[in-house]
Formats: sequence, structure tokens, C-alpha cells
Amino acid sequence: MTELNALYQKALTLVEQKQYQQAHHCLLTILKQDRQFARAYYLLAIIASDHHNVVKAIELAEKASQLSKQGAPLVLQAKLYLRLHDHVKAKYVAQQALTLAALTYAEWDDLGVVFSQMGDHFQAIRCFEQAEQALAKLPQTPQHAQLCVNLAAAYKFNGQFEQAIASYRRALAQDPKLYSAYWGLASMPESQLAGDIGRLTGYLQHATDADDTLYLAHSLSRQYEHQGDFAKAWQLLTKPKQRKKAQCGYHISRDQQLFSALKASFNKSSINLDSGCDSDEPIFIVGMPRTGTTVIERLLTQSNNIFSAGEMQHFAIALKQQTQVTSPALLDEATINAAHSIDWRQLGGNYLAKTRSITGHTPRFIDKMPTNFLYIGFILQALPKAKVICLQRSEQDTIISNYRQLFASDFWFYQYSYDINDCQSYYHLFTELMGYWQQLFANNIYCLNYESFVHNPAVEAPKLFDFIGETWQPLYLDLQHNRAPVATASAAQVRDGITAKSVGFWRHYQQQLTQALDAN
Repeated sequence: MTELNALYQKALTLVEQKQYQQAHHCLLTILKQDRQFARAYYLLAIIASDHHNVVKAIELAEKASQLSKQGAPLVLQAKLYLRLHDHVKAKYVAQQALTLAALTYAEWDDLGVVFSQMGDHFQAIRCFEQAEQALAKLPQTPQHAQLCVNLAAAYKFNGQFEQAIASYRRALAQDPKLYSAYWGLASMPESQLAGDIGRLTGYLQHATDADDTLYLAHSLSRQYEHQGDFAKAWQLLTKPKQRKKAQCGYHISRDQQLFSALKASFNKSSINLDSGCDSDEPIFIVGMPRTGTTVIERLLTQSNNIFSAGEMQHFAIALKQQTQVTSPALLDEATINAAHSIDWRQLGGNYLAKTRSITGHTPRFIDKMPTNFLYIGFILQALPKAKVICLQRSEQDTIISNYRQLFASDFWFYQYSYDINDCQSYYHLFTELMGYWQQLFANNIYCLNYESFVHNPAVEAPKLFDFIGETWQPLYLDLQHNRAPVATASAAQVRDGITAKSVGFWRHYQQQLTQALDAN
């Protein structure tokens, strides 16, 4: 056994160095002598995972967890199931890991990320807090700062803003150049970076990474907005966003072609609403980002019959998997064309099954993924009893709010937001596509004007509840006592309840906006 342990340590070092061929040889040698050596299966799972053989990696991790009561194999399984977009199995094994007594800080941190990605922010907080407690007993490492950022984000989504601010500050005390933490502070309800402007300006002048410059520029821009210097706030964003756009290689023509393909693929004669899944559970809230979708989500979840599952990619993934199109994009012309030969009832059932890690305990649930407006034609053939609520906001406020927001840089959908002219073009594409969907699916789609709603919610809200077939109660308008997590860019803003204070915000940028759009 001493010899096998020595060989295992050698394999572990080789895996850490990514010398996988030599590590693989060591591990097979171990298993030839001891088929019950759990840690060997675990390292083989890591090797398979890094080679993108996820199914094999899960099989090996399951074998390791059967032979050992350690947390690492279960945590790895949870992460792997998320890569397969199987949240049900991911949640099951993650909960198994929680029952183990001796998890390391890295395992607690990974579990926190897993629960965050599944939308369980209460459990994510518990895991991150456990990770921080475990890490406090060890020498400080760069991982501590990132852990504090993860915990801060979970606090923010849960409305615990004081704890979030403190956690962001702990991260920056450990690593003053963890620029994502500055953006986290900038997105808090009150200005949190007034004393950091000089330091951030210096960082921005010397930053070389495109994502770093975005974090810094957006953080500084938000602080200059607090000071009322909107010209400076605009100026700070221009070059970093153009640089990121160039790095992505984005051009609006990509989305123009996609939208055209969607419209060309659907017409009244080709739609069959009798072949879908017979479920009225899903309520889809769609719209461009920053247009009020989150406040409507919170309004609807005032009803005990409705639960919000958050922003899920489950429908897009279910569609892509069922078409068996192997292109890397979740939605492209090949996927659109292949979709019309699939079994719609099966697609609806597959979508519902994918949501069951968090849905099923209330009669209805909300899927608030903004990109679902692209999928409405597919959604309503797969789920013909589903309801779609689309938020529409004024053009100027929409494009300004999208441009000044820092979205996830690794998600293709938001790439239009790096250019103000692209924001305007995308708004027009969105408006035209929604008009087309309304023509085809008038009974399933309710378009709600954001400005009308916030100015007169007592009139607009009952009509919305009538559309989805739920009983309206006036007390639902009091959103400030809704404690459900919010994992969107509106996490802080929506805690104020229904308010019209953001209506007309674009006027602060009227001069810059006019010049930019006229120059095009």
C-alpha cells in the first residue's frame, strides 16, 4: 500500500502539471494492483473531464464516490452534470455531498458555485460561508479573494446588501486588483467607490486585459454618474467597449441574419398547436434586458401558485439537444431548420424535466430568460398552453440601460451591448420579431409597456393576472416584502418595489446619445 500511495502522489503531481499521459499510466498501474483504489478513479475522472469526455468522467467519479465517503468525487459529479445541463442529477449529488462531514474549502466553494448556477442562492451562501470558515484556518491564498467575491454575489442576489459590501471589501483587502469586486461594489444600491476613484483611474490607465478594462471602466462610470458627471461617465465606456467588441469579432449582421431566419422559418400554415405537451405550468417573461422583466417576475410570484425558476437556458438547451445539430452556437440557422422535424410534445416534456431541480412544487413557474423571445415560435409549439409576457420599454431608455450595463462577457447574446448603435439596431430587431410572434400567437403573448405599468400598476397588474389565469389581489403590489432571491442585474434595484424613478433616465445622456446615433 505504501508503494501504491507513492505512485498515487506521483500521478497527482502529474495531473496538476497536466501531464496526463504519464498520469494515466500511473493510475492504471495502481488499479491493476488494487481495483478498489478510489482516488485513482477520481484522478482518471479529472483527466476525462479535461479531455471533454464528460460522460466517462461521470462514470469514473461515480465509481470513486461508491468506494469512498470523500466529498471530491461527488462535487466533481455535480459540476459535470451541470456541464451536461442536467440540473436534477447535479442537485441530487450536490445534496449528497452536503451530508459529508469533512469537506475542504475548495469543495465548499465548488458546491457554492454549483448551487448558484442552479438558482439556489440560499444554499450557495451556506456553502460559501463554510468555505470561508475553512479557508480562515489556512494561510491566505489568491483563492480567498475570489471566494469572497462569490459569497458577495450570493449575498447580493439574496438582498443582503450589507453583507455583500463587506464581502467585496474583504476580497479587495486580499487582492486590490480583483477588478470584478469593484464592479460588484459599484452595482450596490448606494455609491460605494467614492474614495477609490483615483486608484481605479490609475488601474484603468495601465490595464491590458479587455475584461479588466471593462470592469474598471464600468465601475468608474457608475461613480461619475453618482457625481452627476454624465459626460465623463460616457467617455469612460467608449474605448473599453469598442475594444471588447473587436475582440469578440461581433457585427450586428450576425443577429440580423438570425432574426431573418427565425421569421422565415415560421408562418401560419406551418404552425401546429395540437402536437405539443399538454402543460400550462410555464410562464415565460421575455424582453430585452433592463426593461422591467424582474419587477414583473416579483409581482407574479406574490401569488403562492407561482414560483420563479430564474433565468434558465433549459429550453434553448433542450431544443439544441433534440435537433442533434452539433454546431457550437445554441441557436443558428442549422438549428432553426432542423427544429421543424422534431417531436414537439417530446421537446416540451424534456424542457419540463430539465427544470425539475427547482420546479414542480407550485402549479406554475416562471422562466425569465431574456433570450427566450428568440424561441417563442418553438416554445409555443412545444408548450401550446404556456403564457408569454413580453416587456416593452421606450427605445432611448432601453438602449442606454443596455449600453451602460456590464453583462456576462462569455454569453454571446449580450455582444450587441458593446456599441450604442448596435444597441439601437438590436432594439429594432427585437421589436420587429415580437410583432411577428404576436401575429402568429396572439392568444399566448401579452405585451406590457413598462412605462404604463410603473405609472399605473393598479390598473395594469390585474390585466396581467387575468391573462395568465391567476386570481389578482391588490396586496400583491407591495413588492418590498418579497424576499425571494434575484440573480440579475436588477438585484439591488428591484428591492425598492414598483417605482418610476428610472423612466427617462436616458435624458442624462441625451447629448451623447444624439451625437453617437447621428454619427452613424
